[in-house]
Amino acid sequence: MNRHCFGDKLKVMSKILIMILLLNFLSSCTTFYKHYPFKQKRELSSVQKRIYDAVQASPKLSMRTIGDVNYGDFSAPVWSVSYRSDGAANYSVFISAAIHGNEPAGTESIVRLIEELSKENKQYPSIALDFIPIINPWGWTRNVRYNREGIDVSREFDSIASQESLLLKKYLSQKTYDLMISHHEDGRDKGFYILTYENEDLSISEKLGQSIKEAGYPLRLWKGQVGYIHITGKASEKKINQTFMQYARKHHSNNVYIIESIYTMPFEDRLRQYSISHDVLLSSLFGNSL
Repeated sequence: MNRHCFGDKLKVMSKILIMILLLNFLSSCTTFYKHYPFKQKRELSSVQKRIYDAVQASPKLSMRTIGDVNYGDFSAPVWSVSYRSDGAANYSVFISAAIHGNEPAGTESIVRLIEELSKENKQYPSIALDFIPIINPWGWTRNVRYNREGIDVSREFDSIASQESLLLKKYLSQKTYDLMISHHEDGRDKGFYILTYENEDLSISEKLGQSIKEAGYPLRLWKGQVGYIHITGKASEKKINQTFMQYARKHHSNNVYIIESIYTMPFEDRLRQYSISHDVLLSSLFGNSL
């Protein structure tokens, strides 16, 4: 046999063997993850009570369970909360959090906003608001990014196979919004930023970054964009795993934003970053109707 031919075959066989070993390793990791006894770090009941109390105190708020997540000995509801003022709404807004379970500030931000609406400290007479405070309840209670099956719920909207993404798809079916916001936290970068998708007008993103900077927080710099990352249509097409907000941009809203608070900062600072973001986005898009 020709030495070169034998060498080529050996290389091919080596690559095949490496792939088999890698697949076996990944499979064993997934099996380990699914059976690892993650300790509970948070109680859903505390959030449920706060939301329930706020809803009971205001006729403008309502709460319902859109479905349940079940993993053997774990079962939990996924809640939606709606705010409707007395008058007719000219605009609709959707805000969600905890699609990654280890990003808790986003949930707290939503719960506090619901409480403010209940007390009428904040009022939006022309805006209908829908919230899902905790998309991934198993991950949130364990402070884990993924769901119980080891799936990154935010990044599987090309297949929509997880229980959580299926509930989201069902809930959003037949709905469109003037604005959709997803709360996230970034522990790798030391600067605040937002992501926006296929947005022709980047002035709002720039304005939001300036507002965060004026509040004393650093901004992330990415390819000349300060405080924001604009994902174009071409960039979205290149991604293998479609994210929730890419799916939302395609099917449910022309204005979608991911807010990435700075995870390494104190909790109250992260909450302030969300609050500033809400105020800037709502006032910029719906100014005269607030």
